[in-house]
Amino acid sequence: MNNCGFKKYCIVIIFLLFLGICNSYAADYFNGRIKLSLNENTGRFSLYYLVDTVMNRYEPLFADQDLRTSSLTVMINDRTYKLGETTAFTVKAGGKRNNPSFIFESSLLTVTQEFSFISTGDDPQSNGVCMNIKLESRGGRINTVGIKFLIDTKLGEIANINSDHFATDKRGIRSETLLDYHEEDKWWISRNAQYGLMGSIITDYSTRPDSVHFANWKRLNDMPWELQFSRRNFNNPPYSINDSAVSYIFNPVRLSPGETKNFTILLAAEDRTGFARVASDSTRQNSQNAGSNPSPQSPERTASLSINYQPKENQETIRGDLEILNDLLARLNEYSSGAIAISDDEVLAMELVIDRIKNRYGFR
Repeated sequence: MNNCGFKKYCIVIIFLLFLGICNSYAADYFNGRIKLSLNENTGRFSLYYLVDTVMNRYEPLFADQDLRTSSLTVMINDRTYKLGETTAFTVKAGGKRNNPSFIFESSLLTVTQEFSFISTGDDPQSNGVCMNIKLESRGGRINTVGIKFLIDTKLGEIANINSDHFATDKRGIRSETLLDYHEEDKWWISRNAQYGLMGSIITDYSTRPDSVHFANWKRLNDMPWELQFSRRNFNNPPYSINDSAVSYIFNPVRLSPGETKNFTILLAAEDRTGFARVASDSTRQNSQNAGSNPSPQSPERTASLSINYQPKENQETIRGDLEILNDLLARLNEYSSGAIAISDDEVLAMELVIDRIKNRYGFR
């Protein structure tokens, strides 16, 4: 392989390795029919639904190929920060196995994004999560703080662009739609032929957003805060076609030093009753304990709360491999610009490094 061909090959492989390693750098939480994955490296989460109990097959409820496409943004004193990407906030995983969380910290604000498992309707198993976002003001001044949550939906992106991408309890949605505080829609659904993702709007168990905007993903993602409503479809040519998403906006509020504010959003697999009835995992377990008094070590309870952490030594290995890939990519960029040459011996060494990392994470 000549140097030019090797460079192209390396860029593709390194990019795929970055995505694969970042996705593997996660803790997985299983409860009922839900798998929740928290990625501490990116400060993002993914949500999966058990669609085949026999084959133990989980399918994503929203886009999970690139975790950055769904995001949580805070506005502090009219400045926006996309959590997990901005250097103004540190990120770490926290909480317990039943209530895992991300903790984002800056000099002005601590944001705790905590998850708990829920069931809707009469479902005896967890089929969704309650996401509570707690803002705690820091420092010695009053801050104005708001929240934007963008979720990159995909289940409604079927081949026919004239079909509904979403539905609420009051309408079908096949083009850009803005629901403001005066609308009475209670929930929305993004569905394919087999299952759907349901999100709260107005329920007894969540916080009513100031607006919910259904629009093209790129338009919503490129806008730091609110996107101006436009009567258009879910296309943004030439690169973003038939690509829809949902944006929640909670307008900024004033927080005194040490004061906290909570915002709650529910996400679950589609239920014909919506969020009319929601039970938390702890409430459901207490009810079961009162009726049957199961042993804390019963296989059913152990299985429903299983968790897969990355051990500390694995985390250090992942960090090291990401640094190596960063260095390789930097050298390839220098080679591409003509700043350096790469000898045949260096090509061989790079191939060996890439092969070793590929083997470590099971890439072929």
